[in-house]
Amino acid sequence: MIGNGVLLLDLILAVALLSGRGMRIALWLGVAYLLVMWVGISHTGGFNTAAGQTDPGIAPPYLIMLIITFACWRLTQPATAGHTATDEHARLAIYAMRLLFGGLWAWDALFKWHPYYLTHLVGYLTASQQGEPAWLAAYTQAWIDFITLVNPVFFAVLAALLEGILAWALITGRFLRVLMPAGFVYSLVIWSTAEGFGGPYSALGQTGMTGNMLGNAVLYALIFLTFMVVYRWPQPVEKRA
Repeated sequence: MIGNGVLLLDLILAVALLSGRGMRIALWLGVAYLLVMWVGISHTGGFNTAAGQTDPGIAPPYLIMLIITFACWRLTQPATAGHTATDEHARLAIYAMRLLFGGLWAWDALFKWHPYYLTHLVGYLTASQQGEPAWLAAYTQAWIDFITLVNPVFFAVLAALLEGILAWALITGRFLRVLMPAGFVYSLVIWSTAEGFGGPYSALGQTGMTGNMLGNAVLYALIFLTFMVVYRWPQPVEKRA
């Protein structure tokens, strides 16, 4: 019963996002759904030393992406009476989501400095190879060999520093055009290695990411990609008149 309800809700959100119809209803349904998912499925995230989890869970990036999508959709709608105030609200929403996204990276960066994470980076990558197809396991192994050759702790510290810099850039708005592409690529690297593209995938479509279909880091990459578009308009969208 619950599974059918979740499937129906997912379909409603998908249709609204693809068609641009019913976006306001989809926004509120999505916000409520993701908050329940965050508390009930991922238990608000946290630091899991066994799994190498340092992010606040699956739902927050989905929530940020949903609100950004709605705000960008609103800015593309034809002008109506009172549209100036509505557009200002949309710009403020994008600005707020940028700050919240920076907060997610700050959370992640903080836990990256945990001694257990700093000394177990290779172990996390090795664990991610379980159940992977041969080609993906070989790809992950290439990363493991390279990291081991250089110095695992060095790469763990580098990851913590980079995530801290990304958090600072998103919160302050400084050097976004330089650092957002770096964040996009970094997110894809995490997605393809530690998350194994969201797998392993079973014959029934079950994935290795609880409550998620494609993985978590890919959402971070999509958010960076969206911000890269938004902040390369003639003026950042939050400052447009």
